[in-house]
Amino acid sequence: MLTIELLRIVPILVLLFLSSCRTTTIHRNNPMGIPLNQTVYEMKNCKSRTSRLDSAANSCLRRQSPGPLCETCELMSLCVKNSNGWFGIPLVSCDVKNGYYCNARLGVCSKDLGPCHPLATADNFKSNLPGIFPDPYDCQRYYLCYYEGSTLTCVIANCDVSKAFDASTGQCSVSPQSAACTQKQFECPYVGHIAAWPTNPNIYYVCKATVKQNINDTIIIYPLLQRCSDGQIFVDSFCRDSSLSRRLAPAKSTTRPDRPNCVLGSC
Repeated sequence: MLTIELLRIVPILVLLFLSSCRTTTIHRNNPMGIPLNQTVYEMKNCKSRTSRLDSAANSCLRRQSPGPLCETCELMSLCVKNSNGWFGIPLVSCDVKNGYYCNARLGVCSKDLGPCHPLATADNFKSNLPGIFPDPYDCQRYYLCYYEGSTLTCVIANCDVSKAFDASTGQCSVSPQSAACTQKQFECPYVGHIAAWPTNPNIYYVCKATVKQNINDTIIIYPLLQRCSDGQIFVDSFCRDSSLSRRLAPAKSTTRPDRPNCVLGSC
């Protein structure tokens, strides 16, 4: 039933997303186990792009909240307000040629995964099932995944500059100061680490590694987002029926999966 429902809903959303730059709000019965009677999908700033930041959209005047802001992937500014309104004070120019990109959550130019990192482009997002997914690196973006024939296609969508995506509701309904933006939403301590998405256990991620092309390449471990079937949540490395999972007490592992004889904290 999940696939049939999504085949009806998601392509309609994507068609509207690609063909119109007006704000589009669509009400549909919830197809993905989100705990609401209805899900509201809001698609704003509808120009699809693989480049990470649009300086016209990312401005303190539009965001109207304090704190660091990546106006571009090269420029970090601090948003402040005076009697004339909101404006940005340039803080630092990032050396993108050497792999340092603006990362507002960290407040620095960084080589870490973030909205501006090359791995964070839309072309690199993959999933196993159709549906709506959070962007792992940018709390103000999300992905619509749908089937084109037998091919699963994912396109990117943007929340309004004053809102962030909430994976628990499938809506752009929280502020850029929420935990979804200020706290890292995934941990990839080693390749093969697997865990539920913190705000929606129907979604989980597997930590993968980039392929080393030459001796000087740095291996980057990053999350691959997946989804359980409708009515399931991810618990203890498995997708389980949500009603059954509530009765299961999660077991805490004391060893590393890649080194089963190594007790955590001692290796």
